Amino acid sequence: MLEGTKRGKTVLICGLAPCLMEDFNEARLHRPDADLIIVNYACGELAGDYLFTLHPEQIDKMKAISLKPEMPVLSSSNPEKYGQYPVDVWVPMDKFNAATSGYAATRAAYWMGYDEIIMCGCPLDEKVRGYYGKHYRTWQYRPRQIQQYADKFAEYFDRFPHEKIRSMSGYTKQVLGAPEWQQTSQSAQTH
Repeated sequence: MLEGTKRGKTVLICGLAPCLMEDFNEARLHRPDADLIIVNYACGELAGDYLFTLHPEQIDKMKAISLKPEMPVLSSSNPEKYGQYPVDVWVPMDKFNAATSGYAATRAAYWMGYDEIIMCGCPLDEKVRGYYGKHYRTWQYRPRQIQQYADKFAEYFDRFPHEKIRSMSGYTKQVLGAPEWQQTSQSAQTH
């Protein structure tokens, strides 16, 4: 079982927004030894330590494009409903487990015990109208969908601890705050 096994470690939660590689490269520069939890189809762009999804019914498609198909799969979806799919670890969550798969992955990282959780490629920003990567270039979010996710994110934000979570970009960065090295460099620029 993974619960509490990652104390003292950092993890990068990698989503699939267009800012993924910029966010990831900067975070990796400052946290070269961080574990990676790859969210959904971002597995076609980065190889990580774990693949997280709220969509177990799509795992076979994800693994087909994955740079590391042997990554253990984590999900906080309902195992009674999705138990037939190849999930390695069912992460226990309550009914408020997700505004998005990226946010649910941060909840899983808390459960695993990570001390620092940094979201990359998860801006939840209405200006970002699609996914990064060869597998989703043509699919576009509509602004209303983004706003619905942002509203859920704000609702769930107050229900759970979040002091360990930071984000590299967008709305999630506004709400959660930037990683300390960005805060330090921004502070130095203003003095």
